[in-house]
Amino acid sequence: MTAATGNSTTTSAAPVAAPGDRGQGAMTLAELGRWAGRQSTRLAAKFDLGDSEQDRAFILLAQAAKLGEEAGELQREVLGFVRYQRAEKLDGFTQQSAADEIADVIICAAILAARMGVDVEDAVRQKVARVSL
Repeated sequence: MTAATGNSTTTSAAPVAAPGDRGQGAMTLAELGRWAGRQSTRLAAKFDLGDSEQDRAFILLAQAAKLGEEAGELQREVLGFVRYQRAEKLDGFTQQSAADEIADVIICAAILAARMGVDVEDAVRQKVARVSL
């Protein structure tokens, strides 16, 4: 919901609950895709971005940059996990911290896919079928 106040615009959006947060068990790729679509819409509203070509390009580039950031954090976790970091950097690398970064990468990729109109479930199914030959 957007409310104009003078010359500025404020945006408020309800938090988006992930399907797994409601006690439904494992999240499917289809659920992730739907959640990512809602999250993408919420993020666009939060930053007051519309449907212009420029705004759509900005959102895609920003999400791609975010995905790159999260991939870098995952790489750092992997290096820590296999102890290929300097000794002073090794504290804090756990299976949970690695899992968190893996989740961040998957979430960012799902949001990017939603923005690009890619069905995550279908894309993964097709890719797995191709690489399983």
